[in-house]
Amino acid sequence: MDFENACRLFGLANLLRLMRCAEPSQRQVMANSILTEANMYGNDPIHGALGHVLNLNNQIQSVQRELDFVNTMLAQCSLQSTSHVDDVVAGSSHPGQSSTVAPREKEGGAQEKDAEYKRKNKKDH
Repeated sequence: MDFENACRLFGLANLLRLMRCAEPSQRQVMANSILTEANMYGNDPIHGALGHVLNLNNQIQSVQRELDFVNTMLAQCSLQSTSHVDDVVAGSSHPGQSSTVAPREKEGGAQEKDAEYKRKNKKDH
């Protein structure tokens, strides 16, 4: 079947001429290349080897897009993880303090601002 595909694609006279012109050490490589090309045209008579190359390029692009997406997700997870670690470290950066002190200080600061806002509004009314 391989030889039939090669004869159909290249013609017997051209195959013989190609093989005679090739260096003896390169004839096996040439024969393998001719058979591979002929089989690709046998499997895809319209596109042949080009169809195979285009299919592989599409697969590469698809996998590249998937890799880009996964790398983006990994970067986002890494940022979230880093910010979480920073929050924990910031809460326990002073010896003897627990990590819950920093959020309470933030809450107290918000309460002070709220009280100050209410005092200003009472003066205006």
